Amino acid sequence: MHAAERLNAAILAHSGGAGLVLLDLPPPPPPRPHRPRENYLEFLEVLTEGLGPVLLVRDGDGDGDQCSQYGTGNDTGEP
Repeated sequence: MHAAERLNAAILAHSGGAGLVLLDLPPPPPPRPHRPRENYLEFLEVLTEGLGPVLLVRDGDGDGDQCSQYGTGNDTGEP
């Protein structure tokens, strides 16, 4: 959980007063006997602890290029 705690601290430092925090929803790890799915939910709880409203967004196709795929409307192709 150290990674989630560090990320949470960084988010609080930069966006603690935001009305809404948008985060990329990390994919769950592959299931393993020694790491049950509950660990993933605990990671998300620690990641978002103490924040105001949080919207976790997941790219449907998993390639992470949502901005470049749909464009930004600035005709340069850059986000």
